[in-house]
Amino acid sequence: MSLFRFRTFACVSLLMLPACVARLTDRNTPKENGGVTGEPANCAVAKPLPTGGPGGDAAPKLLGRFAPPPDSPDTPLFDWSGNSITVRFQGTSKVTVKLRLTGDVPQDQMFTFVVDGVAATRRITVKNDSAGNPTLEPQEDYEIVSLDPNQPHEVTIYKNTEAQKGSIIFKGFDLHGGTVLPPTRRPRRMEFIGDSIVCGYGNEGKNATCPFEVKIRDAKDAQGNPIKDANGNPVAITVPLTQNQYLSFTSIAARELAADAVTTCWSGKGVYKNYKERYKRDPKTNEIVPDDDTFTTIPELWETRTVASDFQGFKWDFAQEKPEDVPQVVFISLGTNDYSRDTKPPATDPTKLSGDNIPDGDMNDPAEREKFFEKYLALVKKVRERRPDAHIFLAVPPMLTDQFPLDNARSNVRDALLRIVAEQERAGDRKVYQMDLVEQGFRYGLGCDYHPNLEVHRIMARQLVGAVRSKTCW
Repeated sequence: MSLFRFRTFACVSLLMLPACVARLTDRNTPKENGGVTGEPANCAVAKPLPTGGPGGDAAPKLLGRFAPPPDSPDTPLFDWSGNSITVRFQGTSKVTVKLRLTGDVPQDQMFTFVVDGVAATRRITVKNDSAGNPTLEPQEDYEIVSLDPNQPHEVTIYKNTEAQKGSIIFKGFDLHGGTVLPPTRRPRRMEFIGDSIVCGYGNEGKNATCPFEVKIRDAKDAQGNPIKDANGNPVAITVPLTQNQYLSFTSIAARELAADAVTTCWSGKGVYKNYKERYKRDPKTNEIVPDDDTFTTIPELWETRTVASDFQGFKWDFAQEKPEDVPQVVFISLGTNDYSRDTKPPATDPTKLSGDNIPDGDMNDPAEREKFFEKYLALVKKVRERRPDAHIFLAVPPMLTDQFPLDNARSNVRDALLRIVAEQERAGDRKVYQMDLVEQGFRYGLGCDYHPNLEVHRIMARQLVGAVRSKTCW
């Protein structure tokens, strides 16, 4: 009998990332531990942090960035990929998870439900109530059944989709008479900062040309009438069925290392410049204007956003972090979008997503590469300010080669990261390291839009696990 009985299903979409990789290479064998720089720890004498176990308050554990909605402060709001909520309990044969999607046209979301270590991915779909308001009532209940009431159980819901599809409100767990127990808590903590690769974009795709998003249906209001955009076109509900952040290399590595993890990632975003630019027509002036987050880069998102898609709302406050929340390891993988930047607007419709699938070539200019270095260094310095004792790993991304998106792209990014490591060492900081994620090639296969597939993610996870263990002995 299936553990899962869903009264409705869920999913999300994202920005496209480098969608035209003309020249891939198959030269590189994965470097052991990513070839991480710096001296390894002496694990014969080091005392690694324990792996943890049940403890603390008997309440759900929220992992990631959450904000209290103004109208309902006890039901947290979230949208970042990789955010998770865990409850441990006993004395019931089932538990009901209550979620609600938000937004004018709520989009489906993809979640992984983990029950006692067994994972299953499901889709959550929004409905409208009789007044036309988005709601999951009564379809909001996601029941996990066939549990032994005499044994303790742990359930985690894990968000796979990205913030672009909107936020979700967590309305609690119904244990149907069961007793809440202290959840598993991990003294080991990791933080991941990245782009679509960290988000798991297209990783479950079968090949490079598979569609990342699939249209599920046209959006309709409560009366069943089609919802249309400002140009009179039907609004489609699309689902990125091939994205699985739970199976991203960063998430795999965190589980292997028995660490709790927080992820800040957004497809198409860079350190200095983003991959694409999106514009819209202002309904009041009829002018073409940029979307609210067109120019926002990852450093700004990491520094300021509690809810990633809310550019005016809750600001992330690092001061609110408790000592037990601060990570001992920070991993950053960025640069693919800066080097792949493709912003020439379509001549036929400037409101369409920019680009002609040919990199603009900005990073061929040494002055632009220097700005990339400066922005990346500023991010590392800010991370060090916020995480004074953490090991910080800077990775060359797998999609960069010395042939794509620009000649010497991989080497140039590596050189920039090594310069950052050297700069930090001169300042007395010897806990910043550079490493190379495997250069993906045809031998491993490809995911959608030429992104890493599950095999490449597994290879990168092994590299990351080795690199972190070499410094922490976890």
